[in-house]
Amino acid sequence: MGKKILIIKDDEQTRCLMEEALVGMGYEVTANAQLASLIVEAKSGEFDLITLDLGLPETRGTDVADLLTHHTATPILVVSGMLDGPAPCRLERAGITAYVEKPFRMADLLAQVSQMLN
Repeated sequence: MGKKILIIKDDEQTRCLMEEALVGMGYEVTANAQLASLIVEAKSGEFDLITLDLGLPETRGTDVADLLTHHTATPILVVSGMLDGPAPCRLERAGITAYVEKPFRMADLLAQVSQMLN
């Protein structure tokens, strides 16, 4: 059984591409557009890695990052185009230091995921 990854991403096209690539690498992936249910799942501790977009429509991704780091020890990989301003400092204070900046090459995302899970 592959390692479990949770994708928290609102953009359906990118989310589906990420899911397809990660499944193709043998990972078990959970992804959908319902932020509230994804946060509940993330806090369950059943995942080996969480990917998080900062540009979420319902709330700020940095707030989600703060919430998750206080409720789970699961590593978080930020996949976002919003890595300027105060966001990186706030994420670092929450213990998140792994980023893939959009636009990204899928190979770069897969390499970062592999590095974090191995």
